[in-house]
Amino acid sequence: MFGFTSPSASIAMPWPPSADALPPLDLASPALDHARGTRNVYKFGGTSVGSPDRLFQLVSLVKAERGRVIAVVVSAMAKNTDLLLDAAALAAAGNIDAALLLIDRVQAITVQNANVTQTRILGDGHAS
Repeated sequence: MFGFTSPSASIAMPWPPSADALPPLDLASPALDHARGTRNVYKFGGTSVGSPDRLFQLVSLVKAERGRVIAVVVSAMAKNTDLLLDAAALAAAGNIDAALLLIDRVQAITVQNANVTQTRILGDGHAS
């Protein structure tokens, strides 16, 4: 069947052990603001995740909120939803080769953005 490969493995750039320096906070931790019921939900649209610079800003923002109870929702990267819908329409019309080319394009863009973002996070040190 289908296997799963992590994005970092796909770009041949696995996260080093030092990248795991921030373990998840225990939900029972007094540092988390459960008592007051404070919850933050962040929803990032397609343009918010559409480039490595934007992804880096998103990571920085989420890491800054680490001591709070948060939920993060992200959309597909800018233009990817349209490309995937186009690929589905091509496949439904029987044009599998063209559909697969579009899917490959989406994957290439995604992997490239992930690679650049990961390099910046690990090399920059400003996302903490």
